[in-house]
Amino acid sequence: MTMGLRVDVDSIADALAVPELLVLLEEFNSRATFFITTGPDQTLMNVSHYAGKNLLNIPLKRYIPGFFHSILHHNVESHPSLGILINSGHEIGLHGYRHYEWMNFLHKKNMMEVSNMIKTGCRLFENEFGFFPRSFSSPGFATSKEYLFALDNFGFDYSSDFYGFHPFYPQVGDKKFDTVQLPVRIPSPCELQSNETKIPGMIKELSEKDNFILYIHPSCELLYRRELLKDILESAGNTLTLREIYENTADL
Repeated sequence: MTMGLRVDVDSIADALAVPELLVLLEEFNSRATFFITTGPDQTLMNVSHYAGKNLLNIPLKRYIPGFFHSILHHNVESHPSLGILINSGHEIGLHGYRHYEWMNFLHKKNMMEVSNMIKTGCRLFENEFGFFPRSFSSPGFATSKEYLFALDNFGFDYSSDFYGFHPFYPQVGDKKFDTVQLPVRIPSPCELQSNETKIPGMIKELSEKDNFILYIHPSCELLYRRELLKDILESAGNTLTLREIYENTADL
């Protein structure tokens, strides 16, 4: 049993850190699924979230390099740093469209509006990487019944939109949806700062019992929790792409 590694590229700050992350993953013989958001980098729209906080706070300073790069590279998926992923041996999937808008306002959108966002994301992804995305993850783990209906119409092999323990098919009332979900088992290390000393042991214990999924952001764990990330990769052993976990869900 082992760990599936999900890497969310939410912003240009994340895109900038991808080449360095690939070097680290190669050091540990680790594979990952990179979920790339499409559309403009909307990080600036979250500045109010950090109002009044120390300017050296990790959540703010991790995005500063992306502010300047976003002037030249308006869309996240078009940043040159991501081209290295195409022949890297890692999986690439779609992480929605307009990340900030998606995670904050998905619950207000009807099925047609959600479908149009997914469709636009697929088009931008295919234009940039040369193939239609076969996997999906919802920004901010945002979901709704309308979203699940829309998702089924795109024929993705799988999606990763929930926290949970094992792969499953979502069900709302009597409706069971068709897109299998590969849930994240535990929050990202940057979200577990107070318990970070316990994380490597937790990872090792889980790896001995079952397949599970951890997710990270390149601009946070790689740059500000590097030693912890290295301890995680060492504890987990050879990590898998989410596709490799998906391929073992045929008996669901």
